Amino acid sequence: MTASPATLLGKDNRDKPAVAWKQRLATAVADSFLLRKGKKIHLENLNDPYLGNNLWLKFLANLYLILADYGTGSFPPKRLLREESYARERAQIQSVKIKDTVPLIDEIMSKPWWDKRLFPQHSRELIRMIESIESSGVRVPARILELGCGMGWMSEILALRGYDVTGTSISEFEIEHAKLRIDSLKAKKLNRSLQFIATPMEEVHRHVCNASYDAAFCYEALHHVYDWREAFESADKCLRPGGWLFLFGEPSALHTYICWRTSKIWRTEEIGFRGKELRRQLEKMGYRNIRIQRPVWGEGTRALLKRCLPFTIAAGSLVSRSYWIRAQRPG
Repeated sequence: MTASPATLLGKDNRDKPAVAWKQRLATAVADSFLLRKGKKIHLENLNDPYLGNNLWLKFLANLYLILADYGTGSFPPKRLLREESYARERAQIQSVKIKDTVPLIDEIMSKPWWDKRLFPQHSRELIRMIESIESSGVRVPARILELGCGMGWMSEILALRGYDVTGTSISEFEIEHAKLRIDSLKAKKLNRSLQFIATPMEEVHRHVCNASYDAAFCYEALHHVYDWREAFESADKCLRPGGWLFLFGEPSALHTYICWRTSKIWRTEEIGFRGKELRRQLEKMGYRNIRIQRPVWGEGTRALLKRCLPFTIAAGSLVSRSYWIRAQRPG
């Protein structure tokens, strides 16, 4: 039975005092001696998400900001208008105040090699991605579509492996730099099939030949999009019957909390997922052979402990255990 407007209005009115009480409590705790240090750390380092990679300092500053913003009604994050969300993502690299743009671009273009702290993670995940794609029967020279490619490091590696790759990103700035990888391949006289297209993930199907790709994948990017369900639908139109959709490294709902302070500094959306909602959407679209994993790295007791927790610690940060998903389009 559907509730009447009057009933809903009454419910809203009953909820408002409870919310207001919680907001006052959150503000009081944020301003109390309990989080005095967290507040000081945050206010003195407004443009520094790293805080010397000190896990405790990051935790205190993030906890303070969550409570302070909940008190003002700005947490949990509100959904932006589509064009505002798109504009933020397009201008993200140029607008960050963390460091100069030039060294930042150097780091991104050097991925996965640039950061010795993250190299072990990126190298393991690179191997896992290729193994996932090829164990699903997607073999060279299959056509692969990358959603949210950034500056294109994964697309380039797959092209070097022999795939016919199209990388896409909402950012024209990122695509301009990604295209330098094509020039690099030509300079080395390597005949590889690689192209890059600037488009929101929800509109990829408007810019490529539909039903022509053997696989589409997204690595740590779906949680930045305006509407992930629309992104699924767009990717679906690009896949041939029986093609595969892969989601690599997409964070859980805990990510929304863990990365709240980081998201405000980087000016990005950091909204994690629930595995059940991702599976439900794929099933609704008729996908089959759906496999969802939350892999952990390591062996023995350490790996067992990681499987029991919803998060892990990597490079001095709390990280939510991510989802690795593959699903096959109806034939």
